[in-house]
Amino acid sequence: MDHLLEVLRVSVDNAQRKAATVRLQHLQSQDPSLFLDHTWAGISSPAVSLEERFFLCSVVAAFVEGSWHHGVPAALQAAVLHRYSDFVVHTRLPSLGFARKLAGITALMAKRGAGRAQPRGLPPLLDSLASTYANALTDACGGEIAVDGGGGGQAVSLFFHSGC
Repeated sequence: MDHLLEVLRVSVDNAQRKAATVRLQHLQSQDPSLFLDHTWAGISSPAVSLEERFFLCSVVAAFVEGSWHHGVPAALQAAVLHRYSDFVVHTRLPSLGFARKLAGITALMAKRGAGRAQPRGLPPLLDSLASTYANALTDACGGEIAVDGGGGGQAVSLFFHSGC
């Protein structure tokens, strides 16, 4: 898989790139877990150059756009989303651009998730992502979350004890 990704990253030969794309798509469809674990190892590693990490993020985003909803089991979707959202929230990232790229991937994963929402609720992956980010925000700012389920809808208010 490293060879295929390297060809896609640096090759200028269109025939090579097309062949690598077809082989990578085949590997992704055969074992999405292997692909996601492999790309995660590079994205999360500070030893990998930032340029390569951005490239891997782009490959994962393209995979999520095309194959996430039907090609990845719901349990794997939840595990991968949790892994990425925790990384965004708890890791000091090397650049704001990289943080935005990762946050964009988590949003895309949540949006394209296979779960259905309950009436007046969020789909499970989107709910999980929103909860992760809201909890991180309240932890960072010393706040608390108040949920009001009355009136037919659910409202969430954040109360901050100190300035953020």
